[in-house]
Amino acid sequence: MERKNYLECSLTKEEKKLILGIIIMKSSQFKKRLYTEQTKKIIIPLESVIISSEDEYCYGNLEMNGDLRFIAPLSNIEKMDIVNRIDIILNELSLWDFCAALTFDEKLVLFFCSFKKYTGEQVAYLLQVNLNRIKYVKRTLKEKKNKFMGGIKNV
Repeated sequence: MERKNYLECSLTKEEKKLILGIIIMKSSQFKKRLYTEQTKKIIIPLESVIISSEDEYCYGNLEMNGDLRFIAPLSNIEKMDIVNRIDIILNELSLWDFCAALTFDEKLVLFFCSFKKYTGEQVAYLLQVNLNRIKYVKRTLKEKKNKFMGGIKNV
């Protein structure tokens, strides 16, 4: 049998059918193996899955009416942890000047009002400050956003 240089010559009909048959056979074997591997996996109902979260704060159990009975006011350590997270996020976004301009309280209010979407009353309860203080901090935070971000929305 003579050897062909397949880079220079075209395939005959029989050779094309043979190669196509090999491709179909191997792809069907792969699909069967993949299907059997997937069917071997145990399927667990979503209701029974407990999803762990790296977030150590549990704010998900708030009732829809804004009741904060289940949340205690934050300790100083928790507040420091939140401020450190905000610093990391702002530095990763290259907002160094904005991060340096914010005060401790502004970073806390930014976290709770912008990221967690809490109301002023909820934030005042968590931080154990007066609601007027939260309103003042939100106003100064808005002024600094406009100054450093140029009025960019959704920040």
